[in-house]
Amino acid sequence: MEGVAAEIRAGAEALESARSAVFVARAAVESEEAKQAGGDAGGAEGAAKGGVLTAAMKVILQKYKISVQRYWNATLVGPDVRKFLLSHGLIIAELAAKIAEVEGPAAAAKFSVRHLRVLKELTIVSHPTRTTEMLTPVQLNELDLACTNFGVAYRLSYDKILTVKGHIIEQHVSAFARRYGTCGAFGEYGIESLYPWDTRCRLITWTMRNPEARHKATMSLLRIKVMAPSTAATPKHKRVSKQAKNAATAAAAAPGPVLGAGVATLLDIRRPARH
Repeated sequence: MEGVAAEIRAGAEALESARSAVFVARAAVESEEAKQAGGDAGGAEGAAKGGVLTAAMKVILQKYKISVQRYWNATLVGPDVRKFLLSHGLIIAELAAKIAEVEGPAAAAKFSVRHLRVLKELTIVSHPTRTTEMLTPVQLNELDLACTNFGVAYRLSYDKILTVKGHIIEQHVSAFARRYGTCGAFGEYGIESLYPWDTRCRLITWTMRNPEARHKATMSLLRIKVMAPSTAATPKHKRVSKQAKNAATAAAAAPGPVLGAGVATLLDIRRPARH
């Protein structure tokens, strides 16, 4: 009997242990489900906020006629970059106002300070690096300071190393400008202006089946555009009234003012009176 009782007691203890283990496991599962539910809710809330701000940014960029090129990694091309830099203060202010509505004034202020100190220096760098004229000593000094400040502001705002182009701005642009006196004269804006013409030429030759012949024909058309003289319309000759012509003739024939004894004016020398 004692052996049977011991077996029953051992079975009861094992059952109690299993029951406790089940309760612990169930509590752990419920805790994990609660965490996941909270994470999903937080993620959905964050996604909703991000969607609102992204939509606001698109509207603001459209307001300033800035186009985001979706086919080129969602970046901006040159003209749109210049538009953005020229209006960056207003754009950031409008974005900050929207952020203040969604995430509060503190987040908006942090956003403004973070980006404005970088964009301020880039705006200064943009103009002298594109102008084809020789830069003055004052402009070279301003460019040098802006390039240095850009590197400092970028690291401070984004806490990461500079990109390749960012490194070029900080370390090489100013030195290049001082060496040659200009940066814009070495730019690629001239060749980039041929892109639309290249597209037009390809539209003319796209029906040619032979790829080599099609390429040669396209390049020939493009070469004609490059080598041909300007076809810009010459300004039309303005019609002058008869009275204006007579007045101009009389003024040209009139003797010049006397400068002194024996001294003739330049007009008298170049147009001697006819006898």
